[in-house]
Amino acid sequence: MLSRLSLALLLLATLPSCTSKGDPAAGANENALTDEQVNRYVEAYRALRKAGPKLAERYKAGEQIPIDAAKQDFAGIEDAIRQAGFSGGYPEFVRTNARVAWAFNTAQGRAFLEDFAGRVSEGEKEMQAAIDSREVPEEAKKELRAQLRAMKADYAKNKKWADVSMKVAGALTDQASVEVILRHRAELEAVFRGQ
Repeated sequence: MLSRLSLALLLLATLPSCTSKGDPAAGANENALTDEQVNRYVEAYRALRKAGPKLAERYKAGEQIPIDAAKQDFAGIEDAIRQAGFSGGYPEFVRTNARVAWAFNTAQGRAFLEDFAGRVSEGEKEMQAAIDSREVPEEAKKELRAQLRAMKADYAKNKKWADVSMKVAGALTDQASVEVILRHRAELEAVFRGQ
């Protein structure tokens, strides 16, 4: 019988080679994702999503799966991955999956932070304009000043943690891979939604 722990250990064994090597700040390294890899990844991901519900039901039941059945299930996964062009099979796909995930999360995080910073800036400008307005009563201005201070303090505190998170994620990818992900962003978002 193949336990879930065995499957988890198999996954963990492939993780050391999942991260990028080289200087992330320079944007170049020998493990940067390529457009071809992302295209193969999308194809494999779609194939795995088709097989996924049946396998999930089988394993979700919590019953022990005979080793021969588990091997057959894994062979089906391996075949789907190889047909998508991953000649290195499951380990190569897992490494690519990790690299796609880190680069995708980094791209998404950067986009969110830029968008949020713009919204905060606009909010600050609007509040400051109201504070500077002669038409706004002084009592309302006091409340706006307090809200503006609180907003700036909250933003600074949260930005500090967001920057730490982005630094950690950034250390696990590289700019070249992020750029590849950005070119395939819509396609990846669609496949992650099951489309």
